[in-house]
Amino acid sequence: MDRIIPGWATGLLLLALPATTYADSTQIEYQVPAGFSDAEQDISMQFLATLDNKPLPGPVSWSAQHNRLTFDEALYRKNGVSTEQIALLNKVLPQIPYAVCPNGCDYTVSGQTVSLDKIKQSLTITDSSQRYVQPQTMMGFIHNQSLNVRTASNDYRAISAYGQGYLGLPWQSYGYAGWYYNDNKNFDTRSTDQG
Repeated sequence: MDRIIPGWATGLLLLALPATTYADSTQIEYQVPAGFSDAEQDISMQFLATLDNKPLPGPVSWSAQHNRLTFDEALYRKNGVSTEQIALLNKVLPQIPYAVCPNGCDYTVSGQTVSLDKIKQSLTITDSSQRYVQPQTMMGFIHNQSLNVRTASNDYRAISAYGQGYLGLPWQSYGYAGWYYNDNKNFDTRSTDQG
């Protein structure tokens, strides 16, 4: 006759096992699925690309044959991408170290800032000199001020004012000025402060 373990004993056994099982660390290893190779994983990778914040008309993809990122020049020309932009892509794309970027990377290549993201499958190429906006400035003036008047029935009176001003000057420069005035009167005592 088979030996049967009562239900309460099974429950007690299941509760006791997790209490004694633990791990110091966990390691997750990515492996290529059966039937595929490492190279085949990158062959189908296509990137949505932008050049100077304008989307390009076709994908940029990895070419194992040329060992670099490539694009369809005829498609780009047909869709109005200039010859200078195509020459820039032909200059920048071979210099991107695609194979050493596990999930993506950011590089400066030939004066261009390149951001490759393999997770989001995006490639962004922007001119490094246009990363920061430096608008031309002319003369301008901004002034903020505040006025505070207080009084009470026990012959207390106070007035307080302050302000700050900015003077915009050419060549991204400015001047700053701040001022204040305080006047307090309580019965026969009066104090004034300014700066």
